Amino acid sequence: HVLQRPYRLLTFGQRDPKPGAGQQGLHMDWPPRGPGRPFASVTAIVDNNGLQIDGACTEVMCLGEVSDKFRAFGWQVVDVDGHDVDALLAAFETARNLSKTHNAPSVLVARTIKGKGVSYMENQVDWHGGVVTEPLYRQAMAEIEPRLAALERWA
Repeated sequence: HVLQRPYRLLTFGQRDPKPGAGQQGLHMDWPPRGPGRPFASVTAIVDNNGLQIDGACTEVMCLGEVSDKFRAFGWQVVDVDGHDVDALLAAFETARNLSKTHNAPSVLVARTIKGKGVSYMENQVDWHGGVVTEPLYRQAMAEIEPRLAALERWA
């Protein structure tokens, strides 16, 4: 059972991908289970890229600041650049320390750009479910391979 392990990690997209699940999605089902419960050692990650399947969150249905929603339920919030590995590693450590200090779950709200590093995909909602052709795949790989190589130091 997940709650019997010393460390727990949950990942959520900004919105629940299941049709009809509602704008709040799965990540808003968890916050009420905050402080004082066995969830104190949970660290969640929310990918906050500002997009959902139908467009920009601000244009489709703006729910406000994700970080504030988690804080309202007693979660310890660490906002982080979701593309910066060093910042993410530091944020995990901060989250773990905050959870221990406050006996409460923590969440990393990772600010990201959908399709980061691929010129024709960056911040484009159409690529949420778009089909990548072989030429587009080759272009994407050519654009991100240098970044992948740079990530080897963390492997």
